[in-house]
Amino acid sequence: MKSLIQLAMTILGALTIPVLQAQTVNMRVTVPFDFHVGKTSMPSGQYVVESRGPAIMIRASEGPARSVFVMANPDGKKQRGDTRLDFHQYGSEYFLAAVRDPSKDIGRVVPVTRHEQEIGKRVGGSLQATVLAANRPKEPGKP
Repeated sequence: MKSLIQLAMTILGALTIPVLQAQTVNMRVTVPFDFHVGKTSMPSGQYVVESRGPAIMIRASEGPARSVFVMANPDGKKQRGDTRLDFHQYGSEYFLAAVRDPSKDIGRVVPVTRHEQEIGKRVGGSLQATVLAANRPKEPGKP
């Protein structure tokens, strides 16, 4: 019984280490258009984007308290360019597609929802829109 408990503790410890070491993305962006994150519609405005591992949280930094949480997949590609949000654009509708932070080599891709697929079929394809991070919020303990 004691060895079973030790085995369970070892496995639990091994599973939590990657979570503790996961790099994070923290950015501020001003999104000039209404957009969708997963199944949630968000108005244009200023947002704080936080990513820890596969989880992304986007919350309004001004105005009414609005936030959304979505799971995203690692991009797997070398990140280049600016810290930014990428969107798929279908006519006047925008869907969050990715969060990218080249300074930490982090890219997270948001899965395409059924709603986005339906709009893509109706419109006939998407364009890409990019919103650059205006500035990064200060991390605790850093100047």
